[in-house]
Amino acid sequence: MTSLVELEPMTDVCIKILEKKFERFQGQGIDLGEWLHWYAFDVITSITFSNCMGFMESEQDISGIIRAIEGRLFYNSIVGQVPALHKFLLGNRFVSRIANLLPSVRRLNTTHFIVDFARTQLSRYQTVGSSSDDLKDMLARFKRSNKDGGQAMTSDELLSHATGNVLAGSDTTAISLRATFYHLLKIPRTYIKLLAEIDAAHTRGDLSDPITFAEANQLSYLQLCIKEAMRMHPSCGQLLERVVPAGGMSIASVFLPEGTVVGINPWVVAQDKDVYGDDVGVFRPERWSEASPAQLRLMERNFLAVSCLPVVDALCMC
Repeated sequence: MTSLVELEPMTDVCIKILEKKFERFQGQGIDLGEWLHWYAFDVITSITFSNCMGFMESEQDISGIIRAIEGRLFYNSIVGQVPALHKFLLGNRFVSRIANLLPSVRRLNTTHFIVDFARTQLSRYQTVGSSSDDLKDMLARFKRSNKDGGQAMTSDELLSHATGNVLAGSDTTAISLRATFYHLLKIPRTYIKLLAEIDAAHTRGDLSDPITFAEANQLSYLQLCIKEAMRMHPSCGQLLERVVPAGGMSIASVFLPEGTVVGINPWVVAQDKDVYGDDVGVFRPERWSEASPAQLRLMERNFLAVSCLPVVDALCMC
């Protein structure tokens, strides 16, 4: 909780930019999904480097980065199922050079812009030295982790963590935002009910400008809407693979030896009627508040939109 609060000022900067842009576009039609994607990218780069990349200010997909990431994710989702293929495809230097002659493939490599951006930010931190100790962004935290008594991260490791933060966080955040707005607008009664909750909280003086993370957490129906949207449209549509630990384990009465790779697609479990009810295809936030304690525990355990497959007693959360 403390870590999230420390990142809020960097998020607030992006919220203000989005508000300013939306005020200018009053009365005009815009692509809300596109703007939410730009906002998500700027937020992730802001909390990572204290410096957003500027998608919203420029009102465009800078250097085709978003398109490149989408292309790379498409490639990864297919080749990732048979990793050995990568060394014969884009993982092969000769094939990669030939493939780069094709514009559709060359776009996949424009993600180097993010790496260059991250490298510039890392150089800035290394230049300011100890004065970066007061910074609260993710890169500063990665950098300070060198001082915890363990083995220090190298510059390449810091660069890898920071770049991974942007590549992994921007697209998934954008998907969750778009899914939430889409389903709220598609089902007007939920949108009206949420607005009523927000208006009531504002009238009571419970909301700041911008609304804080803690205040948003107190808006119970908002939290239900976000959770239901992420169930309806998980940000990850791939197997969340895990390796069976030493000694093996039993899953659904089937024994799996150690080393077995297991996984499940969040989209599949999110549509399980035994878990979420017969109306799994309907956006109904109230299902989370109406469930019995036992049913809610089952729903939470199978909610893989932001969590990974439970293995033994461990649950990896994102």
